[in-house]
Amino acid sequence: MTASRTALVVEDDFIIRLCLTEYLQGEDFITHEASSLADVEAILKDGPTFDVLITDYYLAGSNGLDVVKAAHKKQPRLPVVYISGKKNLPHTSSTLAQHITKPYALEDVLNAINALTAPSS
Repeated sequence: MTASRTALVVEDDFIIRLCLTEYLQGEDFITHEASSLADVEAILKDGPTFDVLITDYYLAGSNGLDVVKAAHKKQPRLPVVYISGKKNLPHTSSTLAQHITKPYALEDVLNAINALTAPSS
């Protein structure tokens, strides 16, 4: 049995966030949820270390880049899965990032996480 991984899920749509966090919990993740940059900043202030950040790119009042900047202040090498309805997102290209386009299968998120967090051989 593998150890649980911890994910921060940032999505302003409650239903999408709920589905994604429940799916990840079923895959043995410990999840923390946020719907805004302010929520993320509060979680990061005294929160745990995360194995992955999953964020919608377009959030009410901010965007995924703002979320990633805040998270990278605490964890500079935190892998990121961006989720968006648009195929090309500005400034998201990185070896520590994957992009998933809506609509997506929940397994796509898990595959992206695994690709980002797989041990190097």
